Amino acid sequence: MTLFEYVAWFQDDMFEPGDQDHQWPACFLLEAPSVELAQQWGDRLARSYAERAEQLFLHSTAGTATEAARSSESLPIVEYGEEVEDAHIGW
Repeated sequence: MTLFEYVAWFQDDMFEPGDQDHQWPACFLLEAPSVELAQQWGDRLARSYAERAEQLFLHSTAGTATEAARSSESLPIVEYGEEVEDAHIGW
């Protein structure tokens, strides 16, 4: 499997549109067989979180993880098909 960088954007309507927390990203590394599957699984996790947190899932991107992302100790790693706690991802 390959390591991909996944970024999801959310909108929190408890904050005004001009507030920095109104729209915010979450980023993590996803180990998956392909970039398409990485994005699909990441989207599934992101949509599930958005529903629980009563926030809006806006969009996402997925791509091959950069060397900087791979060496970052602050980005969590999720395996394709793995259900993880919100605290693991940090959203």
